[in-house]
Amino acid sequence: MISTTDLTRELLYQIRLGEDSAYEFKSLVIANARVEQPHRDSVADELAAFANASGGNLVLGVHDKTRKVEGIAAEWRLAQVLEDDDAVRKWMKPAPGQFRIEWSAGRNYEPDFVVEADDRMLLIEPKRADEVDDAQVQAKARAAVRWCGYANEQSERIGAKRWHYLLVPHDAVVLGSTVAGLQAEHERR
Repeated sequence: MISTTDLTRELLYQIRLGEDSAYEFKSLVIANARVEQPHRDSVADELAAFANASGGNLVLGVHDKTRKVEGIAAEWRLAQVLEDDDAVRKWMKPAPGQFRIEWSAGRNYEPDFVVEADDRMLLIEPKRADEVDDAQVQAKARAAVRWCGYANEQSERIGAKRWHYLLVPHDAVVLGSTVAGLQAEHERR
C-alpha cells in the first residue's frame, strides 16, 4: 500500500510537471458553501474522456495554467510546508497570549507561526496577498522585525540562533516549497 507521504510527493511532482493524458487539473472555487468552479459539465466531460481512454486523475484545487494549489487555506498549506521541510525541527501556532509583540500602544500582535529550523528561528505570517500592504499589517510587520532585532541581540550574547520575520502572501505558499525559499523571497528586515 502506498503511504500518504509518498502519494503526496507523487502528486506534487505531477503538479510541477503539469497536465498530461493521465492528469487534468481544475481550479476549485467555493462560495456560499457551493462549488462555483469547476462547472459540473466540465467535470463530466473530463471524466468521460478518462473513461473512454485508459483512465486518469482529475485533481481539483490546482490551477491548470499556473499549477498553483488553490482553494486550500494558506495557513494549512504553510503547515504542510513546515511538516515536509527537513530543515524544520519544530513549529507551533502560538496560543492566544502566548507570544505577544506590541505593535501599537497597548495592542499586541501574535504571529501565526513560530518555527525552529536547523540554523535559525522564524516568525512567519501568511497573509492574503491583497492585505499585505494594509497599514495595520505593515505596522505589525515593523513591530515583528523590531522584536527580532531585540531577540537577536540576546541571541548573539548567548550564542543562540538568529530570529527572522517573514510576511508571506497567501498565493506564495505552495506545497513543495521550503522555508529557505520562502525566507529568500519574503523576509522583512
